[in-house]
Amino acid sequence: MPRPPHRSFSCGTPSDRFIVNDKWGYGARISPRSYDIMPDPEDLLAHCRDNAHRETGLMLSRLTALLSSQSFLLIAYATSMASAHGRWHEPFTLAIPPVLALLGIALAIEGRRGIKAAAAASCRWQERGDHVITEHPHLLHWPDISRSEASAARRAGEQFPLHAPGIFLVAWGWFACLPPALFLAHI
Repeated sequence: MPRPPHRSFSCGTPSDRFIVNDKWGYGARISPRSYDIMPDPEDLLAHCRDNAHRETGLMLSRLTALLSSQSFLLIAYATSMASAHGRWHEPFTLAIPPVLALLGIALAIEGRRGIKAAAAASCRWQERGDHVITEHPHLLHWPDISRSEASAARRAGEQFPLHAPGIFLVAWGWFACLPPALFLAHI
């Protein structure tokens, strides 16, 4: 089947354009100020919500991967510290646990970047959907919930995924300092 011609709309400035999939799935550039080009605002709202949902799912899958990797590292760290119990002066105590702690720090930093990027993308799509609702208030199916309350609840729900990597950074920093402190205490 031949590919249909690509529809491209260029309205607004380049900084406020975003991609909206057209009926063929190839995407078109639409400005947030020119929703009247789209024949159906429900489709645009559905698109914004689908992308926000996809980005939130990506953020949560990255958080799950971070939690899984941190749990395995913590098990390895605890095992290495338990095997060195009472022998804090040996080189094994100074080599393996701090290396695992540094790996945990590196993973927390990288995980935070990915989680933060996905959260920002989800927030942008939510804002675009809010703009569509502002332009077309009939799309708000449950007007008893104000958009400010929904936005506050959404921000509160994003706090754990954004703060979890920082908590891991603090914990791994403490874990990295523990073996040298135990070594110095038992010299």
